[in-house]
Amino acid sequence: MADEEWTHEMQNVLEALNAGDGSLLVRFLMNKGHLHSDLRLHIEHLLQKGSFHWTPSSPKIGRPRSGWDIWACIGLYKRKIDLLSEIPKRRVIDVEQQLADDYASNGEDVKKHVSKGKKELQKLAEKPNGSWARELLEIAVKK
Repeated sequence: MADEEWTHEMQNVLEALNAGDGSLLVRFLMNKGHLHSDLRLHIEHLLQKGSFHWTPSSPKIGRPRSGWDIWACIGLYKRKIDLLSEIPKRRVIDVEQQLADDYASNGEDVKKHVSKGKKELQKLAEKPNGSWARELLEIAVKK
């Protein structure tokens, strides 16, 4: 294999890594930069040693407030009504557990999101263009 040339970007990455900053390496790799074999060995050594850090420009702090928007909650409410109508004597708790399994969630979150979906539908039904929401709520009452 022919000797590879060091570029100034690789040298900057090496200096930043030696200073304990991994952000230039991440930026270099994201721009599809090619690593020199010696630099790759140095990076592997640092990874094993764990002596550098990377600080993202917009760090994630905790979980987002809600991973479910109102439309997802409305869809979950509609899905619950559909499952209840398939087997009329089915227990609500069994349907909620099936939804929790289907959406990789837990029963309490499903209850909360279904309730949120129903409340949002009720709000939308009060609007002048809310005939579609009224129809969904009426379907749920009939079933």
